Amino acid sequence: MLPFADCLSAPYRARGWCGAGRVALCARSHGEALCAVHFDLGPVAHQIIPSSSWLNEWRGKLATGVKELQVTVSPLEHSEVNLRVEAPAEELELAVGESLRRLSRRVRVPGFRPGKAPSAMVERMVGWENVRQDLLDEWLPEVFGAAVDQVSLEPVGDPQVTVDSLDRGSPVVFTARVAVLPKVDLGDYQSVRVEALDVEVAEASIDEVVAGLQKRGSSLVAVDRPARMGDVLAAMVRIELEDGHLLDGGEEEQEIDLGDSELTPGLADNLVSLAAGDEHSFSLAIPETAADEEFRGKQATFSVSVRQVMERTVRPVDDEFAHEHFGVDTVGEMRDEVRRRLMERAEQEELERYRDKVFDAFVELATMEVPGALVDREVTRSILSLESRLANLGLRLDRYLEYTGQTLDDLRAANREAASRNVAIDLVMDALAQAEQLEVDESQLLAEVETVMKTMRSSRPDRERVEKVTRKQFLREAAMARAVEIARGEG
Repeated sequence: MLPFADCLSAPYRARGWCGAGRVALCARSHGEALCAVHFDLGPVAHQIIPSSSWLNEWRGKLATGVKELQVTVSPLEHSEVNLRVEAPAEELELAVGESLRRLSRRVRVPGFRPGKAPSAMVERMVGWENVRQDLLDEWLPEVFGAAVDQVSLEPVGDPQVTVDSLDRGSPVVFTARVAVLPKVDLGDYQSVRVEALDVEVAEASIDEVVAGLQKRGSSLVAVDRPARMGDVLAAMVRIELEDGHLLDGGEEEQEIDLGDSELTPGLADNLVSLAAGDEHSFSLAIPETAADEEFRGKQATFSVSVRQVMERTVRPVDDEFAHEHFGVDTVGEMRDEVRRRLMERAEQEELERYRDKVFDAFVELATMEVPGALVDREVTRSILSLESRLANLGLRLDRYLEYTGQTLDDLRAANREAASRNVAIDLVMDALAQAEQLEVDESQLLAEVETVMKTMRSSRPDRERVEKVTRKQFLREAAMARAVEIARGEG
């Protein structure tokens, strides 16, 4: 899933080669490049051109860009194509003039204010190679964008460009190898059926919610007796593995709730009947659900020294309790409200699970070749999203990687399977929207575009792109809703 906000927002900027209004992410994180634009300047020179200034300056020029092009498309494997693009020498001369005007604002020419020096003088000062490099940075992406629009292609990754000819007085010729959106065969998608499960709320679930509210408002009182199930112990705890490794930093005092269902299995049973001043050692296995994978299933010796036994006193569940927590008059009305809320949550969770099953069924039926470039981009999006969430918690991505013992490559690899699934779902839903001839509510679309534009403070060319991406997202959401209707047999 690739919402445009992830492509455009800080701390990353969307840059690189792309078709009109199509972003190919190029992000750098902590000095590590996530992607780049590849250039081959003929049979001799080869270099990687930084993508630092391409997209922002190029976007505004597409409406008045190159018009006369000869474009030949050759299909390749893995949803890639090879484009041979030829622009006439006249177009190059116009681009050279624009380039010299740009360069004139960056160089000092004696006797002239910045941007006012004659083009010929600017060219003599900077030299043809600098002009040529400026054309590669500023003009050639525009030619590429015009070329893919001319042949109605939709690139999904950065192209690998080979420049065959870029000299004054001659046509400009280059080839670009790029991944494009694949063709998707949906198969007999109308036959997809996925059985929905009935959702019920057990009385025990309601009891659990009510007990939780009682516990939250309870108080602890020290008692002079052996511990019972449901009491709380203040005790020094030492957990030692067979190899001598101490868990949780060694011996420290903890409050152990003997009524906590998430305690290590067997722990409460070993502590019941202990009184203040008692000590007890016993062996248990570390649960398979423990946070540290390396300790799961290992035997550990628990040494417990009880300082105090505390009894939990809770309020009775009566009409006053019901009114205080839910604003209703009776306990029965309270239980009905708890049931309603649990049912609402359970239905939402079941809908999410059901939608996942439906999407997987549509993907399994479809025939397509998922471009690796799209998967790479989705992996990048997921990492950007993670970095944003970490930033909200005051944590940097590099510190997170250090804490978890991962490298950026490890993180990308771990996200790749989910990314591939997300991309496949998006491609299938886009194809379904087209097959079903779905439409969007134009008023809702424009309202969303206006909201995004206010946050982005973008110019008109950006607005066109935002509207295009938003329309695609709306259509995709409509297709997802339609897929659920089909899977339910609703026509």
